[in-house]
Amino acid sequence: MFQPFHGLLETCGFVRRFKGGAEEVQLLEGYRAETAKHQAIIGELQQMLEQIEIDEEVPPDFKQQCRALLSRCPRSWESYEVMARAQLERRGLTHVSESTLAFYTCRQAIDYARGAIELRDQHASEIAVGEHLIPRREVLDKILRYETTFERSLGRAQDRLERLQRRRKSE
Repeated sequence: MFQPFHGLLETCGFVRRFKGGAEEVQLLEGYRAETAKHQAIIGELQQMLEQIEIDEEVPPDFKQQCRALLSRCPRSWESYEVMARAQLERRGLTHVSESTLAFYTCRQAIDYARGAIELRDQHASEIAVGEHLIPRREVLDKILRYETTFERSLGRAQDRLERLQRRRKSE
């Protein structure tokens, strides 16, 4: 089963063992911090939505609570609201109450945060895979030494073959 990469970062201690440069390590640390921030926001928003489902009523200050939570995100409440309106219109719901719109806006914010986590996971995975595709400096040096030795041997063998062929032609 697929395990999200941010979970692997925690369980494997990947960042501490990462052989890449300081820039990649710093990038992965930033990813971990952003993921934690988005997961906290998702958790709080989901708790608020669950409470609405239990109470079957949207509290009057719901929009303000969501705005306060989302102030830590790069997107604003208004941009989520625009996406929520578009989603509701695609479903044929053009006239909805403020509480319904707030509920769908909150769902949109959760979806965005999950998407951001997924994108970061994908990018972190690409960094990890790329890091393992390119050998370390010591390994590359050894490969280059063997390659040089092999090329010299091959060159000597070709020269010897050509000499033997010339000798055979002249006989």
